[in-house]
Amino acid sequence: MIKKVIIYSITAIWYAFVFFWATQQIYYQVGFDVLRATIWNTVLIVALVIWDKVEDRIYVRLKPKNEKDKIGFFRRILLYYHSGACFKTSLYLFYFVMLICNALVSASPDFPILYRLTDYFKTVYYGILILFAADTFLTRLLDDVSERRLKNLESKQKIKEQSNE
Repeated sequence: MIKKVIIYSITAIWYAFVFFWATQQIYYQVGFDVLRATIWNTVLIVALVIWDKVEDRIYVRLKPKNEKDKIGFFRRILLYYHSGACFKTSLYLFYFVMLICNALVSASPDFPILYRLTDYFKTVYYGILILFAADTFLTRLLDDVSERRLKNLESKQKIKEQSNE
């Protein structure tokens, strides 16, 4: 249990750092334009939330059905990749830290080191809301699709049972 928490924590911190680097690169590539950086950060958030949902589906298919099943090298690498924290967890960690940093800069505009990132914080400020909205929407959408799929399968099963009688 403790080993899993440590592995999840390390991978979450790593992914959060990579996301920080990516959002900073976006900010630099758009020439420090807050609006364009915010738009690209939004696109990145939505893409990562979608990727997280895709990963869940992939993991279910990759996971061996029995512990005795032999798995190939490529499949083992993918399962190892899935053994850490997901992107969504890392995004929540990233935005938790960004909210704290933004609060510090808002309270004291000359806060050491962070004052240089004031405009950057503006580009990621609403990201947590976008993350909540995108995650909730996709979760509900996939739940709706799953429920409808189950209902369709149940109705097909009933039709088969009736035709067999």
